[in-house]
Amino acid sequence: MVLALLLAAASALFGRRMAARKPVIAVPRAGRVARRAGLILSGVLVPGVLVAILTQRHPEVIVLDIALWAAQGLLALFFLAAGLPKVAGRGIDRWVGFEDFSRGLTILIGVSEVVGAVALVLPSLLGAFEWTIPLAAIGIAVISLMASGFHVRAAERISTVETALLAALAGSIAIGRWGETASAPAVPSGALVIVIALLVPSIIAVLVVLVMRPVGPGDGAGSRRVAGAG
Repeated sequence: MVLALLLAAASALFGRRMAARKPVIAVPRAGRVARRAGLILSGVLVPGVLVAILTQRHPEVIVLDIALWAAQGLLALFFLAAGLPKVAGRGIDRWVGFEDFSRGLTILIGVSEVVGAVALVLPSLLGAFEWTIPLAAIGIAVISLMASGFHVRAAERISTVETALLAALAGSIAIGRWGETASAPAVPSGALVIVIALLVPSIIAVLVVLVMRPVGPGDGAGSRRVAGAG
């Protein structure tokens, strides 16, 4: 519960900080988009946590479900904020790498990110097609790893760490949710909770660094972001 509330608060704070200063990600109205997404996902996490508490009997299962909800909410927020501008076509010229992409490919990347974000949370809320959640998490992990390649080539060290952490978190979600829908051997819930508890604040910290840092030569293209996840 504490982890979910921390994520909700961080989402709202992240949106307010982006709206209060010049956009570092260089997407018009990015602050308002992030803030709205944060408020929406805050409303998603609360019923998700309640569902976890009401439908599970074992305490360790409840803790794992809450951790997975927090992880899914964070990734959904991030990839909605990353994918919607690509689909809308606003601010793309300021993002490194997109000048080499066709408009069709840019839209495809954005749609993939938005669909993955929605598929991470909607099936659980509807109580249907929950087997698609680990597939969505795997897709998010692939997108993040592909984005890491762009960041490495652009010498963006902090962004490379960011996308690697996102891929690790998506992989943790895939493992955790797959154990709920398949008969395959599951990873111990305690281990997954520890991994998620380390990854979520690490990702938030890296995002804060990316948003707050001044433009400089220390990370490739400075405040601009490489195509893909973010």
